[in-house]
Amino acid sequence: MLDNKMATIGATDRGFLLGDGAFETLYVHDNTAEYFERHMTRLRSTLEALSIVWNCTDADVRHGIFQVLASNNIKNAAVRITVTRGMGPRGIEIPVSAKPTTLITASNFVREKALVTVTVSRYKRNETCPLSPLKTLGYLPQIMARQEAKKKEYTDALMLNSKNDICCASSANIFFVCGRSLITPDISQGCLAGIMRTQVIAAALKIGLNVQQRRIAMKEIKMADAAFLTNSLVRIQGVVAIDQKSYPETHPHVENIVYAL
Repeated sequence: MLDNKMATIGATDRGFLLGDGAFETLYVHDNTAEYFERHMTRLRSTLEALSIVWNCTDADVRHGIFQVLASNNIKNAAVRITVTRGMGPRGIEIPVSAKPTTLITASNFVREKALVTVTVSRYKRNETCPLSPLKTLGYLPQIMARQEAKKKEYTDALMLNSKNDICCASSANIFFVCGRSLITPDISQGCLAGIMRTQVIAAALKIGLNVQQRRIAMKEIKMADAAFLTNSLVRIQGVVAIDQKSYPETHPHVENIVYAL
């Protein structure tokens, strides 16, 4: 357990040098790590896809999380678990004996029901890349998309894929309500397989909505009755505008999904 000023990452760590690693961000409140097992399952799946052998158990990680929170007297937190391939020689070849680096950090975080405005970004997701559904360290396109949106005085960016179909926001999945249907891009469109995305889909089915995971063309933005973003920290965040298209601040189907979660 180290203070921020004492903690260091090795100068040859591949996560720092090459973005060679993965991470998970989860919400902790009242001594509960929300959807912890789901986050750990996704993290392990990502690391396996990256051929990173990681020997930490769920118990090790859970203990580390609450040790960090207790040491910093944090009650409600955004917790990030970062795993890199570890130290290595120069170049991109994977070291045979690399030992992963694991970092657990926490920040005070309180959920707010803030509404967001979104603008379509020129930065895109590559739906043909097998890394697109994975939560890896390479977040530069999302960073640039968010920065671009902020400069235009929007809250977030809507990222399209290479076919100019709707994919996701910079750090969230996106959903649209059309009548009795809840529509979201399927994973093949280049979006992340979000934990909250899965929960929202299950909740929507539970209340009898027609859930569609599919390609969403840009023209469908204008036909939607409501829109919202999801991720593990904000849960559900209402979208009140995508560029010139406005949406209501609340919608009965979205409210019912929130109650069903």
